[in-house]
Amino acid sequence: DCYLEFIPDQIIPYKNSRYYQKVLLNVDPKASLIYSEIIVPGRVAMGELFSYDICYLRTIGNDTKHTAKFVDTCILDPKNHKLNTLGILGNYTVVASVYILTPKKFVNILNRKINTMLKNNAEICGGSSILPNDHGLLIRLLCNSSEIAKTEIYNTVRIARKEILGVSFTENRKT
Repeated sequence: DCYLEFIPDQIIPYKNSRYYQKVLLNVDPKASLIYSEIIVPGRVAMGELFSYDICYLRTIGNDTKHTAKFVDTCILDPKNHKLNTLGILGNYTVVASVYILTPKKFVNILNRKINTMLKNNAEICGGSSILPNDHGLLIRLLCNSSEIAKTEIYNTVRIARKEILGVSFTENRKT
């Protein structure tokens, strides 16, 4: 019956960098975890828009018996694929993912509320999908600002915390 939110700062790939990340989330079926990632196009103020070699993220969700709940892989390879094309990022430059692993009784209501919230924001393109076997949700967001992505991630956390814990979201503790 544990609950954990882990919302790290954005990943900022610098020029010619190769970033590889593997995250393994082992979550008890009665527990809840919210984990997010934001990837920005690089050090834009230094003219490094998609100047990195590759950004490879692999996120794996397991239960405590190491039975796989999901595997999600995100590969951004701007040297070999133009990212600002239809079917990849389109006109957006920032991609964010939120993983909510939670007991099945919360999944459908969270999915409905999060998708309703996202429909009402013209600055975001994204949606919530239910993970296999109702183990939780994957929310993917596209936008043009890490601040917009963070705001929607916190709005997602606000919804999840209210549904799962029955308490209101307090503001971000990081200064």
